Amino acid sequence: MTLVVRDEEDILETNLRYHLDQGVDFIYAVDHNSSDGTPDILREFERAGVLRFLREEDEVHDQGRRVTNLARLAHAELKADWVINNDADEFWWPVAGSLKDVLGAYPDRFGKLLAWRHDFLPRPDSGAPFYEAMIWRRAKSLTPSGTVLEPKAAHRGGADVVITPGNHDALGTLEAAPLLPFIEVLHFPARSYEQFERKIRHLGHGYELLTDRDPAVGRDQLKLLELLRAGELRPYFDRWVVPEAELIRGAAEGLYVKDERLRRFLSDPPPRARERGESQQVAELTRRAVAALANIEDAERARAEATSQLEAERAAHAHTTAALAESTHTLEVIRSSKLFRWTSAVRKRYYRLRR
Repeated sequence: MTLVVRDEEDILETNLRYHLDQGVDFIYAVDHNSSDGTPDILREFERAGVLRFLREEDEVHDQGRRVTNLARLAHAELKADWVINNDADEFWWPVAGSLKDVLGAYPDRFGKLLAWRHDFLPRPDSGAPFYEAMIWRRAKSLTPSGTVLEPKAAHRGGADVVITPGNHDALGTLEAAPLLPFIEVLHFPARSYEQFERKIRHLGHGYELLTDRDPAVGRDQLKLLELLRAGELRPYFDRWVVPEAELIRGAAEGLYVKDERLRRFLSDPPPRARERGESQQVAELTRRAVAALANIEDAERARAEATSQLEAERAAHAHTTAALAESTHTLEVIRSSKLFRWTSAVRKRYYRLRR
């Protein structure tokens, strides 16, 4: 797993322990100029032999470059089978078994997969751990711009992989697996107002310093930075804290979902799937489902190609028919003209064309 983190001490240790419990073997982490206890947490896991700690102090938020370097390092040093490009506030959730079970079941032809995210709503400050308090999410997660929340990418190790900003895709010679809900990403972006404000200040400023930035990169963070500078970020955050009664009513209408999966896992971690003897079963079911959907997609692609070819042949036939009709019409016009009756050279040309 790769991570680029800054001032994430409230969630980082939970994130690292969770993913190691889910089958992640090793973590490459860049600390991006943290001023809290984040570096100490990373060094603790480095001493345990499960993490490589790197540090950058540049204020620019060049996430694509940093994560691409980490992903390639995982291939160069460990020949990683799969690489999850993660953030400290994201928890990759397998539908069954462990992450290793599910990823290991994907056929070799697929080089990457995308996992959809769910944003969990902030709650009034109660002093409880985030995973105890944040158990509600919207049924459909949206960005501050109102678009559907983008997925995150995991990919097979490779020397030429390129990770896009936000870790939303992995480019290179990678065939994407069918989009299946075998892995979801549980996202906890706003655990408290103080943490949220600090995050927006750092990210927004980092994107402002990023030269040659595509206008779409960091768009939402820059919009929130504008709210912060205008003194409107706190009201924005408070509107995000939905009253409990409204959440319950909204759940009945399909607007909100009460999702306690992470809370249950962290409060009482179950035995790992492989310790329950279920790993092979989970992996086999995943493999069958992926293969079945891939076969369907292949068949649909072949049908689309055949339909396209048939339509092209029909279009060519129609063009030929139209051309013949136009030629016949032209000949008939010539035949009925005075020029045809009065000029032997034209009559000879006409009969030669008719043959």
